[in-house]
Amino acid sequence: MTMRESGHLAVHTVEVSGRPLVSAPLDRGDRLVVMGDRDDVSHVLERAAALPGTAVVPAPDGARRLSVTAYLRRIAGSGTPQRGGPEPVDPDHALDAFGLSYDRLLRTRLGDLGPDTRVRLHLAAALVSGAQWPILDNPFAGLPGDLRAGVRGRLLGVCEEFGLGLILASNDLLDAATTGGTTVVVEKSQVTDSGELAAMLRSPRSNLAASFAGVNVFSGLARRGWLSIGHSQVRARTELDGKVFVTIPTDATTMSFDEFDPVFTAETVFEALIVGIRDRGGRLQIVVSPSDTEVGLAMTADVLDFRSLPADTPHREPGPGSDAEAPTASGTEGSPQWGVLHPGLGATVAETLSNVRVGARVHIEVDTSRMHAYPVDVD
Repeated sequence: MTMRESGHLAVHTVEVSGRPLVSAPLDRGDRLVVMGDRDDVSHVLERAAALPGTAVVPAPDGARRLSVTAYLRRIAGSGTPQRGGPEPVDPDHALDAFGLSYDRLLRTRLGDLGPDTRVRLHLAAALVSGAQWPILDNPFAGLPGDLRAGVRGRLLGVCEEFGLGLILASNDLLDAATTGGTTVVVEKSQVTDSGELAAMLRSPRSNLAASFAGVNVFSGLARRGWLSIGHSQVRARTELDGKVFVTIPTDATTMSFDEFDPVFTAETVFEALIVGIRDRGGRLQIVVSPSDTEVGLAMTADVLDFRSLPADTPHREPGPGSDAEAPTASGTEGSPQWGVLHPGLGATVAETLSNVRVGARVHIEVDTSRMHAYPVDVD
């Protein structure tokens, strides 16, 4: 199907707390990924939906008693009109583009569809809407990774085939990275980051981008050769001057329950309260709040890390009939168990999990040599 030439999407006119969402309009075929706080993202999508050439494509989950035919009929032609924009794709061709058969599904109720089929139907509805830039809010939620990757790839391929742009809301790093285009992060009613995703991860300015990059991000000040964060005694040398952003990797800490543990070598060791525990891509992390903000920092730190195999147990699959034992999780005798980063919190995984709990107090040293600073851009 050949699409007629269309104009621009004036998404740069959408403002969040007085700041434009992006610096320039979207061209035909351009993509925008919106990430961040749920309420803020919803506000952005509502504002974008008022622009010519867009349409919010609701997921089929909210009307489970509807038939597939009735659902698509509700969405058909719902795109906000735009001169020279695309024409809606008929349901038969739209479903076929995502590997579905209209004849088999036309009388099926939405509630009877499996997760994969329901997501494919949602994406097909984007074609039926007739929008040049369909708006999809977290469309892959609930799909396991093996299915998610395939369906997401099909959506991007269909957008290319039909000459469509895309506005996608998702807090998934792979969704943002594979969709491409411009990424915007909205947090606490502010546009905290905007631009190319790779640039965001190199120099994060939002908490979400920082979490993807595996760092903590702070507002700091560079003055007289020193880099400081608030009144904290955690400082580092710098050649910058003025207001900066500072990042500290989540694995750039040494921690122990014992303030006088010999693993500590720096002058500044601060006490902190564990206020949160969470999983993050093969790592277990704690969120801490310092007992004294003039000494320490509120930050996230890795406690357990299972992203690499133990050095003394190279990965190999036992052959058929082999009675060889599988590699154990422990390292050499006397060393901490695989995955344990801070023996001062527990020498084994089980011991660490037992000791590390919300409300416990821990002592922390930051490797200041791994602090990274970059200037704050002035609007």
